[in-house]
Amino acid sequence: MEFVKPDVNRVFAATGSIIEPTQVKVNLGWVSEIPDFEFENWIQNRQDSFIAHINQVGVVAWDSTTEYRVGKSYIQSTDGIIYKALTTNTNKLPQSNASDWKLAFNESGFSYSKAESDTLFAARSNNLSDLTSSGAARTNLSVYSKSESDGKYQLASELVGMTSAFPTTSAPSGWLACDGSAVNRITYVALFNRIGVSSGAGDGSTTFNLPDLRGEFIRGLDSGRGVDTGRAVASSQGDEIKSHNHSASSTGAGSHAHSASTDAQGNHNHSGVTSVAGSHNHTINGDVPLGRAGRDAIFDALSRDARVNDAGYFNMDQAGNHAHGLSINFAGSHNHTVSVSLAGEHNHTIAVAAAGGSETRPRNVALLYCIKY
Repeated sequence: MEFVKPDVNRVFAATGSIIEPTQVKVNLGWVSEIPDFEFENWIQNRQDSFIAHINQVGVVAWDSTTEYRVGKSYIQSTDGIIYKALTTNTNKLPQSNASDWKLAFNESGFSYSKAESDTLFAARSNNLSDLTSSGAARTNLSVYSKSESDGKYQLASELVGMTSAFPTTSAPSGWLACDGSAVNRITYVALFNRIGVSSGAGDGSTTFNLPDLRGEFIRGLDSGRGVDTGRAVASSQGDEIKSHNHSASSTGAGSHAHSASTDAQGNHNHSGVTSVAGSHNHTINGDVPLGRAGRDAIFDALSRDARVNDAGYFNMDQAGNHAHGLSINFAGSHNHTVSVSLAGEHNHTIAVAAAGGSETRPRNVALLYCIKY
């Protein structure tokens, strides 16, 4: 049902008698008495006056007693501008309390027409194609164009086949683990075009193998330097130890002896003389046979006061303890050759201690090698 707007400018009892009830009666209302006609005129006049006010200003005027609700209350302040409540507040004059109120609408002269907006601002539907100068816009935004970025940064397509190590147990998005597995040539066509079958041909037609870098160290391709010659890309190389020396010592072979002998230098004599012991006598004791030698001895003994006993033997007394010095002449300088015989063939044991573990390796950290596809 459509209602026709009444003439709200005709306010009830505008020229009649009006008496405002006391505040107690306003709070209590009519109980059992018939209200005075002046009171009833006041009520109707109050309602009509408020309706006429809303009709006149469109938005209710701000007052100091109403509690305005956050996000719901719109009022016309004393400066004639319409505000929206930012907080639930009472007696906060909008134009003086920016934290409690904000402008509900731009004032006349602060808004553009559609034509003006289309001229001054880029339309979202045009996706920035309507910019007067895209170069100036990039400069103002401090951004590069596509061609500038392509010239300064590596494209994702150029990274295909790049191998990198990650501290994870699985490959991140856009990468495959270098585990030697066979992958589809169509699904990973960019990678296949980059590395081909250098790490294996897969099934020979629909798949190819990824590099298998599990537990491996990567070595730079020699490329003619002469350090690691004869190598091809993705070729494997076994472990090796560079030639070097070890010091060693031998154990003892046990105690043993060598025999030796000197050669003979021929017969030779040594001459000697005794020194004189001074004048003295000797008594001959013992039997001296009476032969020629005996007679000579007798005569010699007689010359030395020897005595002849009854049996015809001579006795010669000792002359007492005395010494004769003996000097032996040198027989001349001569040498003796010494020959040492062999002790027999024998061996010495040499023990070289082992060092190291089950492989040759430098210090390292385990990471997952992955390849970009």
